[in-house]
Amino acid sequence: MLVWLKDNRWRVLLHLLAIFALLDIAWQAAGPFGSVRFDPVFELAGRWAIRFLLLCLAMTPLNTYLGWRTAISLRKPAGLWAFGFGVLHFTSYLTRSQDALSALVDRWYVLLGLGGLLILSALAITSNRWAMRRLRHNWKRLHRLVYIAGLAVSSHAVLAFSFSKRGSIYPEAVVELQVYLVMLVILLALRIPTVKRALLRTMRRPALQN
Repeated sequence: MLVWLKDNRWRVLLHLLAIFALLDIAWQAAGPFGSVRFDPVFELAGRWAIRFLLLCLAMTPLNTYLGWRTAISLRKPAGLWAFGFGVLHFTSYLTRSQDALSALVDRWYVLLGLGGLLILSALAITSNRWAMRRLRHNWKRLHRLVYIAGLAVSSHAVLAFSFSKRGSIYPEAVVELQVYLVMLVILLALRIPTVKRALLRTMRRPALQN
């Protein structure tokens, strides 16, 4: 058991973080923290979806630039947790909004979030060995859509807060979401071949000099 924990400690920590987030959401939803303006399930599930999506996207650069091979095995669970929190966020939206369908037309940024969730749904459904065998080389092409999902979800969150009354009530939340968007852009930029080659050459140069 101890050997298994040692070998899988990062995966265990990732799942523990997700469980902590779920318990925090449940605790705040059950306590006196919710209000008409603040729905803990809706608000917190959306933020945790973005956080786990950022964790998922951070794993490849950690492996590429720092040589942390374990990071590759954490991409899938982080992405699945992002999908799970996204579903929780969207389900809460449907139950709390009486005009959910009309909002898709009136508030175009809602479509960004829905589009991102649909992409994450497709990736979650195909995140198994059977799908990898069936899709073959198309599997990687499909899962590159996670970049579009990240941009859609992050932009949706920033715009949803900025265009609603919540943005003026919780300006710190808008700043937090903007930071997430900047982090996402950086993580995507690190994947550009030209940027990758330049950074890797810069990182290897001091080692060669020593």
